Amino acid sequence: MQKQDIAFTCLDEPDLPKLIRPSEVVTAHFGYIRFHGRNKKEWWAGDNRTRYDYLYSDQELQEWLPRIQHMTRKAETLFVFFNNHWKGQAVLNAGRLKELLRECMTNH
Repeated sequence: MQKQDIAFTCLDEPDLPKLIRPSEVVTAHFGYIRFHGRNKKEWWAGDNRTRYDYLYSDQELQEWLPRIQHMTRKAETLFVFFNNHWKGQAVLNAGRLKELLRECMTNH
């Protein structure tokens, strides 16, 4: 992936068997993170609406701050996407993550 400048997708999804664990891998000139939500109950039993029906807590978003900082040191650009979109949670969580990152950078 590095030789071809292809970005590995770092994921946040439920802690379930056979799913990818959170990481901070950068394999291209840019990094890529995708938040799917942690809706364990609906992940396998639900559909594409209920699976991604999830609102991240501040604590869950804060878990990613050190990973994001690490990735920004390794990548020219970091793309962060939220896929927990069924009821507009993606917009709320993206805005909140932006605030948390701003606070984190101000305090360091």
